[in-house]
Amino acid sequence: MYWYAFFMAFPSIVIVFNFNFYIFPVLAVTMYKRYGYFIKPVSKVQLFAFLFCLGAFISTINSYNFDVSLVVLPNYLYWGLIIIFFSSHARNLKYEIIFRALAHGVIWSTLYYFVFQGFVRNTIPISRVMAQNAYAFLTICFAPCFVYYYKKTKGNTTGLVFLIAIILLSIASGSRSSAVLVLLGGVATYYVDRLNIRKGLPSLLGIGLFFIMLNATGIAQFLIKTLNEEAYELIYKSEEVFENDISFLTRVAMIEKGLKIFKENKFDGIGLNMFKKYETDIEGEERWNLLFNFKVLKKGISSHNSYLNLLAEGGLVVIVPYALIVLYILFAFFTNFDNIPEYGKAIMIGMFAMSIHFYFIAAILNVFAWYNIALAVAIATNSFKRN
Repeated sequence: MYWYAFFMAFPSIVIVFNFNFYIFPVLAVTMYKRYGYFIKPVSKVQLFAFLFCLGAFISTINSYNFDVSLVVLPNYLYWGLIIIFFSSHARNLKYEIIFRALAHGVIWSTLYYFVFQGFVRNTIPISRVMAQNAYAFLTICFAPCFVYYYKKTKGNTTGLVFLIAIILLSIASGSRSSAVLVLLGGVATYYVDRLNIRKGLPSLLGIGLFFIMLNATGIAQFLIKTLNEEAYELIYKSEEVFENDISFLTRVAMIEKGLKIFKENKFDGIGLNMFKKYETDIEGEERWNLLFNFKVLKKGISSHNSYLNLLAEGGLVVIVPYALIVLYILFAFFTNFDNIPEYGKAIMIGMFAMSIHFYFIAAILNVFAWYNIALAVAIATNSFKRN
C-alpha cells in the first residue's frame, strides 16, 4: 500500500505504464489474502464506476478512429476498477501508511522537478519528464495530504513550515492555478480541525484580515509578482488577461470547440483520445485570428479542460457516470460532515481542489487524479457506513 501510494505522488518512473500499475496486482492479491475478497458490493458508487467503464467502452466502439481510442481504453477501465476496489476496502485501508507515502512522494517529485530532472533524464531511460503542468497538478492533488501528515506527525509548527514551503514551491513552479489552489487547499487542511462554524469562523476572519493587511501594504503584490508574475497578472490585471492573454483565450476557444462537438455527438461522443484529432468550425475565429495563429487550435491541441474532454470524447455515457461519482462524494461531505475524520476531510479537500483545476487543464489521463478520486470515494463510503 505504501509503494502504490508513493508512486502515485512520484509518477516519474515509467515502463510503458506508470510504475504503480505493476504494483496494483500485488496490492490486490495482498488484500485478497488478508480480507478474503478482491472486490465486493458495498456502495452504489461502485455501480457508477462500472457505468463509467461501460461508457468508455461504448465510446471506443463507436469512435471516429477506433485504434486511437483503443490506446487509452485500458486506462479508463483501470480507473473505474480502482474506484470499485478502494470502495470495497474502504474500512481496510491503512490511511496513516497512505499519507506517509503521499508526503514522501511529493518531496521526491519536488526534488526531481526542481533539482534532479535534467540529470536523471539523461542517465535513466525509464524516467519521464515532469512538466510544469504535471508538477502543479500533482501538488494541487496531494498538498492537503502532505500538510496534514506533517502537522499530525511532527506538530503544528513543523506542519506550518511544510505548509509555507509547499505554497512557495507551487508559486515558484510558475503555475497560476497551482499557486492559488495549493494555498487554499493547504490552509484549509492546516485548519481542518476547525472546519465548523464555532471554531472555523474566527480563524477564517483572522486569516482574511491578515491577507487584507498584506495586500493593503503592498507586500502581497510584491511577493506574488516576484514569485509568479502570471499569478500577479491574473489577480491584479485580470481585465487585461481576459482580453489579451493567449493562454486564457485558447481555453475559451477550446470550450467552444468542445461544446460544438458535444452538440453533434451527445450520446457517446467522438471517441476517447480524439479531441486533438477532431476538427470543427468555431465561432469567434475571426476575432482570435487577429491575436494569434488560431488555425492550429482547431486541430492538434488538448481541450485544456478535463470536463470538456470527457464531454466531447465520451458524451453522456461517460460524463454522467463521472458526475454521479463526484456527486456521491459531495453528498457525503456535506451531509455526513461530522462522521468524516480529519484525515478524510484532508483527502476530500485535495479532491475538491483537483476538481476545480480540472476546469483549467486536460489532466484526466493522470492516474493519480483517479487515485485521488478513489480515496475520496473510500472516505465517502465509510462516512455513510458510520451514519
